Amino acid sequence: MADKDGMERKVYLLPKELVDRIKAYQKDFGLPSEVEAARRLLSEALQSRDSMAQILLQVRESFKKFKNIRSVAKEVLIDHINIKNIEFHDDHIFFETKGGERAVIVEYVNEEIYNRHGPWAQYLSNKGGGKGCYFGFSLLGDEDLNEEDSLDVWS
Repeated sequence: MADKDGMERKVYLLPKELVDRIKAYQKDFGLPSEVEAARRLLSEALQSRDSMAQILLQVRESFKKFKNIRSVAKEVLIDHINIKNIEFHDDHIFFETKGGERAVIVEYVNEEIYNRHGPWAQYLSNKGGGKGCYFGFSLLGDEDLNEEDSLDVWS
């Protein structure tokens, strides 16, 4: 059952050795509780598995809440364990994963011909394929991630 803050209580039985390692992690990082230590360890483990597409979906969800790409970068990218590099520019944010995938989030794109307005995100996979989607006023679903023309920020 989730409470009002979106938290859910779960009980897990863990081997004593694992609990000891969680306590050591808590002590090493000066965390206030074992629960916070376990929460961080789980978050880091799950983040390490995130692909660029999954990160961009998190960016999209965060944009619904913050409506500002710098706030989104703070919420999703800054502490993400799988992000290797972030560059902030006047009108876009460029970032790269440890696996070599690169992405750009543009502050505002207005393409009347497609009736698309608002922030734009595009990524280039380490295999060379690129995909893009809009995050603004015309939020697209996962199935709408289509091949698009590349943005001229990769150089």
